[in-house]
Amino acid sequence: MRASTLPRYGGPELLTVAELPRPTPGPGQILVRVAASAVNPVDLEVRSGSHAENVGHGFPMVLGWDLSGVVEECGTGVDRFAAGDRVVAMSAQMATGVGTHAQYVALDADLAAKAPRTAELRDAAA
Repeated sequence: MRASTLPRYGGPELLTVAELPRPTPGPGQILVRVAASAVNPVDLEVRSGSHAENVGHGFPMVLGWDLSGVVEECGTGVDRFAAGDRVVAMSAQMATGVGTHAQYVALDADLAAKAPRTAELRDAAA
């Protein structure tokens, strides 16, 4: 899968698109095919190193906190979602390094909610 990655703290010129393995959802997680991912102000702070003491992972990192998309797969123990569900979600990016600026994201199901049927997924991540 393709993802926007950051090799070290710095400016936006460091962001590159890289091929990464498609994640597999663990217990209690969902795998989301990302339709849209917003740029959260925290992304800019994390990218610049402002929160380096709070980041619990190394490089390269994938930024992004907010997404909308479609559930592709559910890990064991997930009963609130099923493949095909439209969702909005956030990622615990600073703690895990699993950001939303990627084609697929595996994240805790508790960080997601079903997207309103009337919302376009491209708008729902905002």
